[in-house]
Amino acid sequence: MIFASSGDDAGRIEIIDNGLSIESIDSLMQKDYRLKAMGAWDEATFNEHLGGRTNWGLVMGGTMTGKSHVAKIVADNTKGKVVDMNAMAELIRPRLETEDGPFEGRVPDAEVEKDVQAMIEADKTAGDKFSYIFDGRYHETVQQMATFLMNNMGAPTYIINCKADEKVVQ
Repeated sequence: MIFASSGDDAGRIEIIDNGLSIESIDSLMQKDYRLKAMGAWDEATFNEHLGGRTNWGLVMGGTMTGKSHVAKIVADNTKGKVVDMNAMAELIRPRLETEDGPFEGRVPDAEVEKDVQAMIEADKTAGDKFSYIFDGRYHETVQQMATFLMNNMGAPTYIINCKADEKVVQ
């Protein structure tokens, strides 16, 4: 059961017959019927409460900072699936060939995005519930990548920023 409350005292409801306040109903329903309260109606929050949220995280950092290694560790310790968008772009390249020859240049972001969305939808259709771990970024800017991910999957579960310095640890 999902209940959209106004979040202020003006929206307080009392059930006079039983002397219950909205707070005690919330408490009772959360224990017995998994009541999920929302401050106001929001379809994205509603879908999250129904289990429609896609868990995802981003592992980012400069070259040679261990992003792929960290992403693999996270995937191994969770039901995670590493998404390397640069590798996906290279798998798309042959599909973009024409009779004039192979596709040259940068694979368009929209093509990579389409394949990421298709992969996630296929996993959901198959009943697999992964946490997607994005290893680096493919888009030209972090803002473009963030916009794509947040518009299609909501807020990230986590962001890991990898850094490395020149010191060698032995």
